[in-house]
Amino acid sequence: MGGQKEGDGKENRVFEYVHFNLSLRNVLRHFNKLREDCTAVHSTNDSHRIDVKQVGEILVHCLDTSLLKHRTLSEIFPPITKFYMVGYCANTRRIAFGGRNGTIVVHELRAAKSQTIQAHKGAVTSLAFSEDGKYLATYGAEEAKLSFWQTSQTFLGMGQSQLRCIRSQPAPAVFPVISPGGSPQPFRARLVWISSKSLTLMLPNGKEHRFTV
Repeated sequence: MGGQKEGDGKENRVFEYVHFNLSLRNVLRHFNKLREDCTAVHSTNDSHRIDVKQVGEILVHCLDTSLLKHRTLSEIFPPITKFYMVGYCANTRRIAFGGRNGTIVVHELRAAKSQTIQAHKGAVTSLAFSEDGKYLATYGAEEAKLSFWQTSQTFLGMGQSQLRCIRSQPAPAVFPVISPGGSPQPFRARLVWISSKSLTLMLPNGKEHRFTV
C-alpha cells in the first residue's frame, strides 16, 4: 500500500508537461548545436548558415502531439521561440520550418504528412501562420521578398489540396546590423500578424513594415 515512492507523482507530472519519446536527448543535442552556431555566426552576420529544417524533422517525430491540445509548441519546447524561421499554428496543428536554401517544410501533425516548397531564392529569414491558419507568410531578406501562401483545413488531406502562393511583394533587403559596441550582429527579422489579413515585419534596426494579403 505505502510502497509508492513520493517521486513517482512528480515524475508523472513532468512527463505530462513534456512527453517526448526516448529521442528527446537527440532533439536537445541538435538544438544545443544550433545555439552554438548562433554564437559562432554572431560576429560574421551570417545567420543563414543556421538551418533548422533537419532539426525540425527530429522534433516533429519526437513530439507527443497530444500535448498540443492544451499547450503551445513554445510552452512544450521553449528553444523553438529563438528561431523566427519556425512557425506553429495551434488552430490547424501545422509546423513550418524555413531553410537556408529557400525551401519551407510544412508538417501536418494531424495527418502525419509534410509538404516541401521552394519559397525563396535565398534563405528564409522568417515565417508565420495567421491565427486562423488560413495563411502562411514567408520573408526572404536576401531576395528582398515577402510571400503569402494560402492554406485550408483540408491541406494535404488525401493529397487533394496543396499550399499555394497567392501574393508576393517587394520587402526590405538584408542589411548590416551593428551593435552599440560596434560589433556585427546577425540579421534577424520577425513577422507578426496583427489581423486576419495583415502583418508587420519587424526589422533588427527597430523599423516596422506592414503588409496585407
